[in-house]
Amino acid sequence: MSNNFNDPSNWHLLPAELVALLNCIQQGTLSYPERESHWQQAQDYLLNGNYSMAEHMFDTVRIRQENLRQGISPDLRLLMQAVQANAVNYPERGDNLQQAQDYLLNGNYSMAEHMFDTVRSRQDNLRQGIPPALVLLIQAVKADAVYYPEREDNLQQAQDYLQNGNYTMAEHMFDTVRSRQDNLRKIQ
Repeated sequence: MSNNFNDPSNWHLLPAELVALLNCIQQGTLSYPERESHWQQAQDYLLNGNYSMAEHMFDTVRIRQENLRQGISPDLRLLMQAVQANAVNYPERGDNLQQAQDYLLNGNYSMAEHMFDTVRSRQDNLRQGIPPALVLLIQAVKADAVYYPEREDNLQQAQDYLQNGNYTMAEHMFDTVRSRQDNLRKIQ
């Protein structure tokens, strides 16, 4: 027989710190799109005796409710305004902004800030252009071309990163291609 921990009358069966957390959540109940899913995950952890993960999920609910109650911080608002004011289009921008909005709606302000910062960074990169060191790496990859089965896919992925202003990952992919070409050149 399992207990229904959705029913507060069964909470006395749980450790005191979980009961305190549940009471805190219940007193400040605020809805957000992922709340039911988080709550159900926590309930499943409880039913399986995984109290540490249940506590983590309940704490997530508590934090998100507090965030939504307090509202978006001034720093995050400024970042959002900067992203809009300095807009530079790139293929993934719409998806990145939608993801950031989803985080906001769910009270996950730290991830929303991370996504808005990613958009800002990519916009800045695209506005400034490809760094000289990366241009040299791209030229070296093209000049020293050695075919291997995944080369075109790797180059396409690197190009996608470039188009999306993700110069760090573009550099990583071009460096991967260069390294593989160097390895293959040694055995030819």
